[in-house]
Amino acid sequence: MSASSSTTTTGAHHDALYEKLVQQERIIQSAALPADEMPSCMNLFDKWATCFALVPQFRAVYRYGSFDDCTRKLDDFKFCLTLKGIDQAQKREAYIERKARAMARRRMPGGNTSEEVWEMRTDPIIDLQCVDEALLPKKDGGKT
Repeated sequence: MSASSSTTTTGAHHDALYEKLVQQERIIQSAALPADEMPSCMNLFDKWATCFALVPQFRAVYRYGSFDDCTRKLDDFKFCLTLKGIDQAQKREAYIERKARAMARRRMPGGNTSEEVWEMRTDPIIDLQCVDEALLPKKDGGKT
């Protein structure tokens, strides 16, 4: 196997992983953003301006060892301005797609998320103390 075909295989694997993460993030971002709670451009501007305050900057130094330049929040505000003139459903889809791609990039190996330590759960947690046992499937094939 030549070096170029190995690089192509690695690139294809990287792209496939990225697309899988984008699909997962689309679901997560759709669930996290109700249709009637799209952030306004003014709200995103406020988040950008607040980013420069002392507390968020101290938090960034504590967590990451450096100040936050707030470019992600500024980019969110600029993106919102590009969505002017389109209907609410299209805005929501564009916003979800942008957030999904951004989070997928962060979740890639070497990214900046907690997945470097923790694995994302795909199955729901069931606390048996909170579940009505009558609703659970029977272990003996449905016989009581």
